[in-house]
Amino acid sequence: MIFRIYTDATWVSHEPGLEGERTYSQMKELYRSTVDKEAYPTFEGWLWDMERSATFFRHVRRTA
Repeated sequence: MIFRIYTDATWVSHEPGLEGERTYSQMKELYRSTVDKEAYPTFEGWLWDMERSATFFRHVRRTA
């Protein structure tokens, strides 16, 4: 169930340099290419912290 929530979601940011909407795969690419792996050794930990600090807001699309 958690996997579906993440794959059906987009993340939105209004932070300078991160503005816009991203898919799950784009968030993984952002993590892979820009994040300090010593500070955030896992993608899930980084994503949780980005949501908790309101750097990114998760938007889940609900389908009927």
